[in-house]
Amino acid sequence: MQTYFHVFIKECRLNAGFSKIKSARLLNVSERSLSDYESGKTAVDDALAVKMAQIYNCPAIIYCWTQDNACGRLWLSKLDDKCLSQNILCNFSSIETMQNEFLPKLIRIGQDNKIDEQERNIFIKIKEHGLKPLMKSTIALLFSKNKKSRPAKASQL
Repeated sequence: MQTYFHVFIKECRLNAGFSKIKSARLLNVSERSLSDYESGKTAVDDALAVKMAQIYNCPAIIYCWTQDNACGRLWLSKLDDKCLSQNILCNFSSIETMQNEFLPKLIRIGQDNKIDEQERNIFIKIKEHGLKPLMKSTIALLFSKNKKSRPAKASQL
């Protein structure tokens, strides 16, 4: 069963400004089914995840859905909950670090088309401190959430 995805899709629906009734109609599911998806009682399938991402205008749904299955948990890192401008700055910083600190070393390692024993530790450092952060920041930028501020609930005032 999916671990946190159900909470995320409910938040995406609310951020999009849709009621359960409207969302259920647009997704072509019953309100009961939507409630079951949002409570985690029923797992969302591929097609519905894609449809939710399109209707809610939130491509992060696809990433989070993928992240919430066995393959995704193994290979994909959790994305930070940042807005678009923060993701742009993080990505720019990762690109700059990769370009200035690691790219010259990576080029030297790759010149002979193999990684020898002397280069192995350097390559591991480049992967961990250059390539992985760059990939994470790029994916975060690609899947930036479309967040809207919602008015505070009366209980929060």
